[in-house]
Amino acid sequence: MNALDILKQDHERVKDLFAEYDTLSGDGSKRNDIAQTVLKELEIHSRVEEDIFYPAMRARSGKDGKELVRHSMSEHEAIDELVAELKETDPSDPDFDDRFLELMEDVEEHFEEEEAEMFPKARILGKELDVIGRQIQEEKDSLRT
Repeated sequence: MNALDILKQDHERVKDLFAEYDTLSGDGSKRNDIAQTVLKELEIHSRVEEDIFYPAMRARSGKDGKELVRHSMSEHEAIDELVAELKETDPSDPDFDDRFLELMEDVEEHFEEEEAEMFPKARILGKELDVIGRQIQEEKDSLRT
């Protein structure tokens, strides 16, 4: 699988978890399990983008691509801060749900921007996307162990 396929698959997984979280308003335990899974998935996703995908984009995509990477990195910073905050917040805290919903909005907007703007520009990487995809998968596997 190439890098874009893997990253889109990550996006879909997180969006599916968000949808499941939304449907379980009365089941606190299951909802918490989903929230914790989302937080872990986002940490891994951010890491592989920041370590592997964004540097490749920055190196090969010209001025527009560099600006997209800069913008995405600033969004990651805000999302990463919110993830860290949520990991330290007790899920029974009344603020947890509001902050998690804020995270959902921010992440979904970030995913939409990446898929609409950055991913089309990433096609300039050509066959390198396959190599980057393997690197991403290896790092994801390593981070999960």
